[in-house]
Amino acid sequence: MNNQVYQYRVLFFVIHLGSVFLLFPEMILLLGRTPWLPILFGMIIQLLLLWLYLSGLRAFPGQNLIDIFLSKGKWFARLLLLPYIVYLFNGNFIFIRSYAEMMTITMFKQTPIWALAVLLLIIPLYMASKGLSTILRTTMLLSMLFLPMLLATIIASAQNIDIRNAFPIGEFSLQFLGSINFISLFFVFSPFLILGMLNHNEKVLTENKRPAMYYLISGAVALFCLIAVYIPILSFGLEMNQRLQYSMLIAIDAVDLEWFVFDRITVFYVSSLLAFVFIYLAIQCWIFTQLVSKLFLPRLKPSLITWSFGLVTLVGTVLIPTWEWVFKAVRLDTPFRFYSMVLIPLLIKGMSLRKGRSIQ
Repeated sequence: MNNQVYQYRVLFFVIHLGSVFLLFPEMILLLGRTPWLPILFGMIIQLLLLWLYLSGLRAFPGQNLIDIFLSKGKWFARLLLLPYIVYLFNGNFIFIRSYAEMMTITMFKQTPIWALAVLLLIIPLYMASKGLSTILRTTMLLSMLFLPMLLATIIASAQNIDIRNAFPIGEFSLQFLGSINFISLFFVFSPFLILGMLNHNEKVLTENKRPAMYYLISGAVALFCLIAVYIPILSFGLEMNQRLQYSMLIAIDAVDLEWFVFDRITVFYVSSLLAFVFIYLAIQCWIFTQLVSKLFLPRLKPSLITWSFGLVTLVGTVLIPTWEWVFKAVRLDTPFRFYSMVLIPLLIKGMSLRKGRSIQ
């Protein structure tokens, strides 16, 4: 198998993990007492969108989103991809603010948010400025180091589980489908959009078995969504869990391993998430740079766009005053997320059908 194709799959997986364990457990509980139901429906919708996206992209081998839309004209591409650019910007400062908040709780209680935001930005910006190959190599290294660490902390947290806390399972109600909170939850599934920018490599999606792997990875992401939500519920109960901030973090912090050399395993959990957040931010910054450079500012050096984007992101991060405003920012970003996740796959699929080469 082509090594780069394998790297793409690992990248696709770990950038989802960064979003699963940050905000998802808290936001899913806003939808009621049956969290598994929104996760199930969210996964079904994501698989449908992923199928539309991949089947459409396979009709354009060797072309990324920019190339596909530019074939219809520069202003056509600018108009249709501008909401995606806005979504990338918003998503980055939401992620940085969320993780900085987590770091103040666990390790850097006296450090100001802006200082943590600078630390969180420097490495991803450097990776993005060096290009996709650097991001892919770093992804493989960090995954080998931190995926086992994350899995170990999850397994260790199982010692506090009480299966009785899972009952009652909850009523089967679909009222959440019309909720803005449900639509906002799709930030955890939105990383599949990166495949449109990776399609410049003809080997990514051309063979029959390769797209199927992304469906399997999406299923694994859904499993981690359930883990992130239900470990705190099984540990503390649903009522208590609805009052907690960073419930998964608290569930892991409650683990007592007397034989372990370190007093707390929380630091390993936070370090693992840090690695995946770095990768997520790096690939998002790289995509943002590619879009802005080729569509709006072709005369500027891409590295200058990357670092300027980082500076603006830092300002946006500092402007979020409280944890409650993070949730508000996620909701305000919903129109751009909805456009990026729904309309872009539909447009790609429609263009592929018109081209007459859509592959089922």
